[in-house]
Amino acid sequence: MFQSKSITSVLCKLIGCCTLAVFVSPSDAQLLDPQTIYGKGIHAFHQNDLGEAISLIDEAIDMGTLDPRPFYYRGVIYWMQGDEDLARENFEEAAELEAANAGIIYAVDRSLERVQGMPRVELEKFRAEAKVRAIRSQQEAIAEEQKLLDEVDQQVTVLRGRMEELDRSEIINPRVDLFGDTPGDVLEIVPMAPVEPRNPIASQPLASPADSELSPLNPETQALDELEMELEERQVAEEAVPQMREPTDTEEEIEEEEKEKMEDDNSLPTFEEPSFDFNLPGFDN
Repeated sequence: MFQSKSITSVLCKLIGCCTLAVFVSPSDAQLLDPQTIYGKGIHAFHQNDLGEAISLIDEAIDMGTLDPRPFYYRGVIYWMQGDEDLARENFEEAAELEAANAGIIYAVDRSLERVQGMPRVELEKFRAEAKVRAIRSQQEAIAEEQKLLDEVDQQVTVLRGRMEELDRSEIINPRVDLFGDTPGDVLEIVPMAPVEPRNPIASQPLASPADSELSPLNPETQALDELEMELEERQVAEEAVPQMREPTDTEEEIEEEEKEKMEDDNSLPTFEEPSFDFNLPGFDN
């Protein structure tokens, strides 16, 4: 809240300075210079003319000066007049201006040499606090900047690693630009998958000596196969022939009767074959 108030007051002062610079002649501008008016106010302060001193210092501040010394002296005057709260407000604003413009030398310590007592103690407290805040803010800014730098370094490291991987992959698997005039259009060469040969025998691995003995093309293997086939055929033929069974008692009796009957038939009388004499020449009778 205080910072926004300070910025608003500073802008108003700058606008006031610009307005005076336009409407005041060069000879009168020197009389209206903030530093000159501030110097007259300090002269009145040391003469113990506090009314004239604060009037001139107010005029210098209203002209838009960024010098912290008028604010310090106005705070001292308010303190001497008994308004300590208003004095502290001026001390705080002056300390913020001094810390924000640390690169500009205003010789604050030399200007405040003749200010002693409680006002000096109080304003020095505000000066120290403002410097601490400024240093802390500066350290935070440096830390934030370092953090950003570390993040950038990390990203650069990651990108460098990716570039190295791309370089290695480029060596292992190079890309060829087929068109030449279009650097972005590149074709990556991918190894083709192996094609299966049309001759299945050629694709088979060479047989070992043990496998070659059992190969169907081996003559010994063919002879063994033929022998096995012949044995199988015999077995099939034997299975097709009905097996002989033992005759029953009835069959044995019938067989005995047939044998006896045949023996009886053999006991019949036999007749001699007749012989004929044809008396043919050249043949024996």
